[in-house]
Amino acid sequence: MARGEVRNVEVLFNGRSFSANYRFEGTKASDMDLQRIGFGRELKDEFKRLFPLPIGEFIVSMGKNPNQFIFKPRFADINDLSQYFYEDVAKSSKDNAEKRKARLASANKKPVPVEVTTLTYQRNRDVVSEVLERAKGVCENCGNNAPFLRAKDNTPYLEVHHIIMLADGGEDTVENALALCPNCHRKKHFG
Repeated sequence: MARGEVRNVEVLFNGRSFSANYRFEGTKASDMDLQRIGFGRELKDEFKRLFPLPIGEFIVSMGKNPNQFIFKPRFADINDLSQYFYEDVAKSSKDNAEKRKARLASANKKPVPVEVTTLTYQRNRDVVSEVLERAKGVCENCGNNAPFLRAKDNTPYLEVHHIIMLADGGEDTVENALALCPNCHRKKHFG
C-alpha cells in the first residue's frame, strides 16, 4: 500500500463483523503504529454499548486476510478493569428492572475477552511465612479463625495484606503486613 491509501476493511469485535476504512500512514508495511482505522457509526455504537466508560486502549491484530482486523480492549491493570466494571454495575443498578431485562435480552451470552497488562511485585516468601506464623490461623483484623483449611496442606487459609501497599511505596516487611481472612482483606481494599 502507498502512504495515504485508503481501503475498506472488516473489523471483528465482540463476535460481530463491522465495516471500517483503513488508511495507511507509514512508509513500510511494518509501520503498524502509523495506520488509521476509521470506524462507522455501527461499530462506534457497539463500543459505546459494551464500554460506556472510558477504557485504556484496544489491541489490534490481523485477521485471516489483510482486510480483516480483530479488536480487543486492554486495560493498564486489573484494578482499572475492576474499577470500570464496578462503576458500570453501579450505573446498571440505577436503572429499573425493565431496562436491565431489555438489555439482557439482546446481550451477548459470551463475554468480550479483555487483555490486562499489570505490574506485580516479587514478594519475599519469608515475610509471608512469618506473618502467617504470627497469626496462628486467626485473622489479625477481626480476630476470627481462618474460614477454612487449604486442601493441599491443611493449613489455615489467610491472606497476607500490606498495610501500605507495595504499589504506594510500602515495604515488603513483617511490620508492614497483616494476615487477614478473605472478608477482611476485601474490606481493606474496597471498604
